[in-house]
Amino acid sequence: KKAREKAMSDELRRRREDAEERANAEFQLKMEFDSKREAAKQGREKEPSKDEPKATSVIPRQAELAAKEAMAAQEAAAKEAAAAKEAAARARAEAAAAKVKAASSISEVSSSPPGPTAAELTADAQSAIAEGKAQSARILELAEQKADSDLKAAQQEAAAIIQAASSKAKAMIGEASAAVSDAARRVSQAEREVSDLQSAIKKLQAQQDEEQAELDQTFFLNFDKKGKLKDAINEIKSNINAKSQAVEKANRAIQEAKKELQQQEDNAVKVEKAAQKIREDADVAASKVTGAVRKSNAAKLKEAQKQATTAVKEAE
Repeated sequence: KKAREKAMSDELRRRREDAEERANAEFQLKMEFDSKREAAKQGREKEPSKDEPKATSVIPRQAELAAKEAMAAQEAAAKEAAAAKEAAARARAEAAAAKVKAASSISEVSSSPPGPTAAELTADAQSAIAEGKAQSARILELAEQKADSDLKAAQQEAAAIIQAASSKAKAMIGEASAAVSDAARRVSQAEREVSDLQSAIKKLQAQQDEEQAELDQTFFLNFDKKGKLKDAINEIKSNINAKSQAVEKANRAIQEAKKELQQQEDNAVKVEKAAQKIREDADVAASKVTGAVRKSNAAKLKEAQKQATTAVKEAE
């Protein structure tokens, strides 16, 4: 209310000063016009003295010029005076209207209901500050909840990356290990086969020795028994020969199986390294996922802190 009254008072004073300046300007123009008119009059009435040279033709000319200048000055002064008078009248009308408006505003202000008390204003201010602080706390809380949610999602994604890599590495190692086991099984099987054949050959050789000893002890004229013993010995020799060939074949199979086993073992080492690389790459990828979210969360929390601080300052 005081500010409004002061503004109205300043406006009235400014308009009053403008009107006074226009009036002073009008007065100055009038005085200048009167001075010029008086000078022109004196010029017309002045007569030459005895001591002055005769210049009857020059003095009237000067008087005529002075008269014209005075007439022009009079006309200009009249125009300026009329304009100044009109401006002064307009300024007085505006000042009067402003005075009436100020009085009306003052009347409206005086007739309006009383404003809040100091206690009410203090309570409103405290309530606004409390609301600002509550809003600040909500901003921070929501930002922290969003950051936690984003981080958990990133951690789950990182865990999925690591799990997928681990499963792939495990499958690769499992296949390589199975191949090694299969090759080792074939080597063992071939070695058992050779062992069995060698045992059979030893038995046959022992049987051959027995048959040969009996043949040597048979009476030389016992052709029937000697024939049977010879046939038995020949059959044993044939079996020994067949089994010896089988042993050679089994030994070759052992060499091939051992060679394959070595290849599978070497491949298993390579697969283990590849699987380890997959796991390491997965760890790096997972770290990038969580690291990016942590960096983003830090920037978002910083911005939320600024908003929270602004909310408190605006409330204050």
